[in-house]
Amino acid sequence: MKLRACILFIACITATAPLIRAAQDDGVDSGTQPSCVDATKQTTNAMLARDWPQLREQAQRMLQACGNKADSTTRASAYKAIASADRALKLPTEALAAANACIGASYDDAGCHIERAQALLLLDQRDEARASLVTAEHVAQSGLDAAAKSLDEAGSDAERDLATSRLDISRAEKNLATQLREEDFPEKPPPAATGPQSK
Repeated sequence: MKLRACILFIACITATAPLIRAAQDDGVDSGTQPSCVDATKQTTNAMLARDWPQLREQAQRMLQACGNKADSTTRASAYKAIASADRALKLPTEALAAANACIGASYDDAGCHIERAQALLLLDQRDEARASLVTAEHVAQSGLDAAAKSLDEAGSDAERDLATSRLDISRAEKNLATQLREEDFPEKPPPAATGPQSK
């Protein structure tokens, strides 16, 4: 269980670095509202501290601060953080709602499907959880393929760094989805042969 949490934690932290850089590049006006960059940083800090109530609060703040300027990746990251916090706070129904919102924001984010599966497991909806893990594996594989192609086509160091980050995230998410599926839904071995049947 600790390895599973650690892998998803690393994927979430790795995912926020490009978001902070992208938000900074957008030149978001800080004004009286907290900036998208600040909210993203605070969400990352809460995740690093494993401060679940603060993570939930900061991720909601991130959604509000980034508002219409937020792309699907930013919205998905915020919803994913909320789902993760809700799971840790033993709020599986809320975690499922946040995971579904994450999928709505960015279907191609495997972490959203992993969060959904984990919430469904807490709600003892095993068939749906298994289906979500299988979907997560497929989405992560698509992410791996796209990141590998982007890495091959990268023309600058920044493009290579971003493609490498996406490759690492997709690899971690695929490994986590596979590990969760194998742990929670082990394949049943075929029945042992009993020898020749006599009539």
